[in-house]
Amino acid sequence: MSETKFTPAPWTTRERYRNCYAIVVDDGDGNMQDIAWLGESSNQNEGENFANARLISYAPELLDALESAVKMNCGNCCDAYEPNLCRINKCKTLEYKQLIAKARGDNE
Repeated sequence: MSETKFTPAPWTTRERYRNCYAIVVDDGDGNMQDIAWLGESSNQNEGENFANARLISYAPELLDALESAVKMNCGNCCDAYEPNLCRINKCKTLEYKQLIAKARGDNE
């Protein structure tokens, strides 16, 4: 697993103004810092922009949960040496490992 390249969790969502949301993190001194904005010039409605911002804000936690599930449920039974085992057993571990690598930017 690679070193994390993104801002560490937790991330939260804050409304900045109508239909515009920021993904924010605590800078360690109790100050909230924006790391991304969403909805500023989009055509989505307010509910959709908030839902998108909320989903993005949970991305680090979702990634951690997926990594834990892969380790706990399957370990290395479906690694690069045995990719056919995943297809035969309909195991999703190889697919999940590829998604984790994409999210971490390991293939860039």
